[in-house]
Amino acid sequence: MGNRVNHQFQLDAFGSTRDAGLDERPLEEAEGAFLLCGYLMAVAEHQQGNQVEAVRWFERNRSACGPPGLFAEEYDISQRQLRGNLPQAFVHAIMLESAVRLAAPPDPGA
Repeated sequence: MGNRVNHQFQLDAFGSTRDAGLDERPLEEAEGAFLLCGYLMAVAEHQQGNQVEAVRWFERNRSACGPPGLFAEEYDISQRQLRGNLPQAFVHAIMLESAVRLAAPPDPGA
């Protein structure tokens, strides 16, 4: 399932809630990337033992914060702009949780 999610719900290590099988437009045209999804993918890759991919997802999404270090709900990947609610508490929370999890050895049972 991880590969299906990776293929259908991502572009350039940014996550989306859009199913590419239902909406054939490229992610950058259909909607922005939901940063919450990207951090969840980092945690999922880490749990599966894919450390390089986990860090890739984490760092890519971490780069989407604004100048004061705040995250919005959504990130426009073509225009490189924050979209949606700002600041987005859920994104900040999962960013912190994923940072802690990625710093520890993978635990497939978690």
